[in-house]
Amino acid sequence: MLVLLMCSGLAVADEVASDSPLSQQEVVSDFLQVLYAYDFTKAQDYISQLDELQLDHPLDYLMHIHYHWWMIVSGEQEPDNFNSCFNYIDSTLNYIQSLPDEFQNPEVNFMAISALSYKFRLNMMRESQVAALRCLHKIGSYSQVIVNEHDKYPYFKLPAAIYHFAVCSAAEKYPFANVCLIMFPEADKETGKQLLESNIKSEDILIRTESLYFLMRYYLELEENYSDALKYSNVLVQCFPDNLLYRFFQLRILNKLYGRQLQESVADFNNRIRNNNKLSDKQKKHFTLILKQEMEANL
Repeated sequence: MLVLLMCSGLAVADEVASDSPLSQQEVVSDFLQVLYAYDFTKAQDYISQLDELQLDHPLDYLMHIHYHWWMIVSGEQEPDNFNSCFNYIDSTLNYIQSLPDEFQNPEVNFMAISALSYKFRLNMMRESQVAALRCLHKIGSYSQVIVNEHDKYPYFKLPAAIYHFAVCSAAEKYPFANVCLIMFPEADKETGKQLLESNIKSEDILIRTESLYFLMRYYLELEENYSDALKYSNVLVQCFPDNLLYRFFQLRILNKLYGRQLQESVADFNNRIRNNNKLSDKQKKHFTLILKQEMEANL
C-alpha cells in the first residue's frame, strides 16, 4: 500500500503558474480528461502542445511524469518509459533545488513531494528497495508542511490523505521502512479518509478523480470493506468507462464480493480489451494477463 503515495503537482496549475496564459491551464485540464479516459494518443498531443510553449517549469515536467506513469501502469513497461519518467522527476527536483527557501514555499513543497512520490513508486515497482528508502527519507523532509497546513492550502488535502494511508500501511507491512518513519509526522488512517471524502466533490478533475481512486483502494486494501470499495469504483468507471485500470479494480472488488459468479463481467472486460483500438498490443496483452492472473488467484 505504500506504493499508493502519489500526489501530482498538476492539481496546483493555477497556483504555480498563475501568470501563465489561460490556454496552458486548458491544456492541463484537457490532458487529464483524455489520459483518464485511456486515450494515450490524444494525451500525447496535449503533451506536445505544452512542449511548444517551452516552459522549462515543473508543471511541464509533472505532466510528462503523469503521462509516462500511466503508460507504465497500462502495460507499456519498456525501459524508455521508465527512463523518461525518472528524467522528468530529476528535472523537477533539480528545478526545485535551484530555488531559494525551498522548504518555505507551499507550492514547492507540493511539487517536491509529488516528484519524490512517483520516484518512490517506480523504485518499488522495480524492487529497488534501497533507492526507494532514499526517496522515503527525502519525502519526510517535506511532509511536515503538507500534513500540518492542509487547512490553509486546500490542494494539500490529497497528498496529506495519501501520506496518512501510506505511512500507516508502511508501519504495518514494511519493517525495513520503520527507521525512516521515526522522524515523520504522526499518521492516522481515519484522518486520511476524511480528507479524501472532502475532496470528492471538487471541481478539479485530478483532485476529484484521485480522491475517488484512493478511497476505493483504502476500503479495498486497508479496511477490506468491499461494498464501500465498490461504491467508489462504480463512480470511477461511470466517469471513465474506457479506463481499464479502473475496470480491473472494479472486477477485483466484484470477485471479492461474489467469487466465481463473474462470467459476464469477465467476458465484458475481455471484449473491452479486444475492441479498444486506442490500446497498443502491449497494453492489450498486459490487461489480458493480469485479468487471467486475478481469476486464477481466486479459483
